[in-house]
Amino acid sequence: MPREIDLIKLEETAAIILIMGYLVFYTSAKQSEELELEIQPKPETNATQLNPAQLTALSSWIRVFGIVLLTYIAIARFNQRVQSIQSGQSSSSIIPNIYITSGSIISLVGFIILTIGAQLRANEPGTNITLI
Repeated sequence: MPREIDLIKLEETAAIILIMGYLVFYTSAKQSEELELEIQPKPETNATQLNPAQLTALSSWIRVFGIVLLTYIAIARFNQRVQSIQSGQSSSSIIPNIYITSGSIISLVGFIILTIGAQLRANEPGTNITLI
């Protein structure tokens, strides 16, 4: 069973990963805006440069990883609470942990579905802009 300090450090890592994912998502939105407003010329095909749709998909995958970590933490804390209650060390309610863990799992499933859609859209030929 992970120690509390390990879970806290993992939460910090997940937060940084989610921030990185949202920064990539922001970059994608700005590129999409510029393309839509024709501020910049249409990007030439460049194997090293991601278009906004590809950035959106990348952003989604990064955020899925962050949510996986947060879901792991929620499940670990749920298990800790169960053991604490069963051993008599705690008499507090398990209900908040049930909601937190269930919500984390549902969020993960939803974000995986969203990410699959973003990836499918990014894989379509000629797609430069993806709105999610």
